[in-house]
Amino acid sequence: MRVLARERGVFAGAIVVAAACGALGVPIDFVLFGLTLAGVGLFHHHAMQVALSGLTIRQVASTFARSTLSLRSARSEVT
Repeated sequence: MRVLARERGVFAGAIVVAAACGALGVPIDFVLFGLTLAGVGLFHHHAMQVALSGLTIRQVASTFARSTLSLRSARSEVT
């Protein structure tokens, strides 16, 4: 984990900013995109892997949110 030893502070700062944005109501898609851009900037030698990881995480989060919303609407229709 030598790679993370140098960028640990910057990465921790990005996580704090993302948490603050989430608390202020910024959509999670924007937060995940910003974290992906920060990751590409930090790990520019592995830009493709970081970008594909960010895309995958965004798709999983979007699918999870969509399924959660459909479950909520199904429950509200039953009651």
